[in-house]
Amino acid sequence: MKDKFNKIPAALQKQIILRFGMGILVFFLFIVVSIYYHNLYFSLPCFLLSFVLFAYGIFLFYNCIEKKYLILEGTCVEVLTKRVRKKIKSIILMVDGKNLKLPIQKRVQTIKEGDTVTVYLSEKTPVYEDEGSYIIYSYYALEVRKEYEHEYRKRENIQTP
Repeated sequence: MKDKFNKIPAALQKQIILRFGMGILVFFLFIVVSIYYHNLYFSLPCFLLSFVLFAYGIFLFYNCIEKKYLILEGTCVEVLTKRVRKKIKSIILMVDGKNLKLPIQKRVQTIKEGDTVTVYLSEKTPVYEDEGSYIIYSYYALEVRKEYEHEYRKRENIQTP
């Protein structure tokens, strides 16, 4: 089992660990609430949430072991930000000569134009077309490789994992 987990890309490993870790924390919260209130109705939402997080973790782990995910790698062409706080709203990637708009769901490190972005997504993820470009609304994980790091690897002939 450990060997299978180590063969999964690092960004997906992080997502699996995050889902199982949150499931464990919410399960401990379920135990604390059950002991403190002595009432099942107050602790039932915590139990259900921990069950859902464990189920999502198992589902993602299974899909990663069975290689039921796609890897898209492209160069960031444009970064769209919100007006007020300058938080990244979405990015536009150039993948195989096509523009791919990717709304950012989580807080990510700063992405700049020219960075290489790797997106891990399910095989069943719907892709929508909008005025000659494509849009993907859900993905498993996102990995950003800075422009200078990419140039260094290319110059030194270092293989990427």
